[in-house]
Amino acid sequence: MFDILEKRFRQVLPAVDFCSLRYNSEQDEVLSVRQNVPQPAQRATDAGVMITVIH
Repeated sequence: MFDILEKRFRQVLPAVDFCSLRYNSEQDEVLSVRQNVPQPAQRATDAGVMITVIH
C-alpha cells in the first residue's frame, strides 16, 4: 500500500520548494465492564494523510 501511495503522490507532486506527505494509521480496542457486566468489545480504525506544501 505504501508503494502505491508514494507512486500516486509523486505523480501529482507540484513544482514547489517543499512538499511532504505523512500517512498515519491507528487501531484501537476498548474493553469495558458496566455494573459488573462485560460490555461488547469495541474496535476502531482511523487512517489519514497530511500533506504539507511550502510554495
